[in-house]
Amino acid sequence: AARGLNSGANAGAGSNGGGGGGGYAMMNDDGQAAAAAAAAAFRAPVRMTAQDPVTRRGAAAKAAAMLLSGVVAAPALANAYQSVDKPTAEWEAQEARAQAFRKAQREIANKFNAYVDDLQKSTTDDNMIKNLNLMTELIQAQAGLPAGITAKQVVNRVRTKKGEMKEEGLWGTPVEMAYQNLTGQMRKLSLPI
Repeated sequence: AARGLNSGANAGAGSNGGGGGGGYAMMNDDGQAAAAAAAAAFRAPVRMTAQDPVTRRGAAAKAAAMLLSGVVAAPALANAYQSVDKPTAEWEAQEARAQAFRKAQREIANKFNAYVDDLQKSTTDDNMIKNLNLMTELIQAQAGLPAGITAKQVVNRVRTKKGEMKEEGLWGTPVEMAYQNLTGQMRKLSLPI
């Protein structure tokens, strides 16, 4: 057999030249001989020394053997999982907990969005402080923002309102302090802005 990467691909499958049974023996009707040869080539250790030249033919043979062994293994892995006709009790219990969590998160998000909407409608510093404090308390109670609401979204909406109020001569120091408290809690309890 030839030395190099090609020798592992030819192991157990005949010689590459004439006289030994006609080559790789890969032209079988059902392809089992090809799969067996590829699997054998994949498992065969290939040792390269300084005298072993790396040829394109040898590299291609090794790559083909690796690909074919993956193709042979894929159907076996596909049959490793069993299908389930109906859900198990454990799965149904987990799904019920997940549904309850999603429902609770939707309710919290709706409450938080109501605070943000009220903040958008505010026309006085006192209303702004009240809504910013309610938002901060909700974030503290939930140990973070409700699911589906990002800190960036909240900050963008509040900054827009801040710009509008500053144009009207509003947004005094107490409002800025409430806003800084809100952003500080968001940074502390959720992902960074």
